Amino acid sequence: MRIVNSKRIILGLVFVFLGISLWLTLFTLVEASSFAAVDARVLYAIPNTSGDCSSWEQACDLQSAIYRSVAGDQIWVAAGTYFPTTSTDRTVSFNLKSGIAIFGGFPAGGGTWAERDWQINPTILSGDIGLSGNSSDNSYHVIVGTNLETNTVLDGFTVTSGNASAEAPYDRGGGMYLVVSHPSINQVSFTNNFAGYGGGVYNLRGNPSFTDVVFSNNSCQF
Repeated sequence: MRIVNSKRIILGLVFVFLGISLWLTLFTLVEASSFAAVDARVLYAIPNTSGDCSSWEQACDLQSAIYRSVAGDQIWVAAGTYFPTTSTDRTVSFNLKSGIAIFGGFPAGGGTWAERDWQINPTILSGDIGLSGNSSDNSYHVIVGTNLETNTVLDGFTVTSGNASAEAPYDRGGGMYLVVSHPSINQVSFTNNFAGYGGGVYNLRGNPSFTDVVFSNNSCQF
């Protein structure tokens, strides 16, 4: 009887030890997840601003926010129209970075996540960098993505007025040109873009996902 009781005691202790170990493991994972969520940085973009991107009050332009961002960051983008460049250089685009999540649809001047609505607060990425309304001098690609991982997100935008009308690779992907990339494209409207190949989006050797995406009035030559 003593041997049986000893075995029961030992088994009981083993189960208690395993239970404590499992609890500590789960606690560690939850703590790590919470820390990662808190540690994630948000940058804020409003058209024609030049702050340090750290808040709506210190917002910067979208190109500056992308330049300052590192993997794991989010960029919150207020309603308005954003151009890849203030020059007439048609080769300049919004170059996405791997691991960055960019969310449009915030109210003009900024707002909370609960106020974000990409349809009520149109956030426009436009390639109409030259003479307004003249597509011949528009950006070749509004957006470019190269080697983007699956944790790259573009969400809540209208992408318009790209004109990929030159020699390769500037003959494809007027709205978006993707190379070996797997981003998540959500709640985006591609409209009024032109290219030799892939007026709205051109995808080369990648596997992007598209959710609630609209293509309208895009055209291509081939």
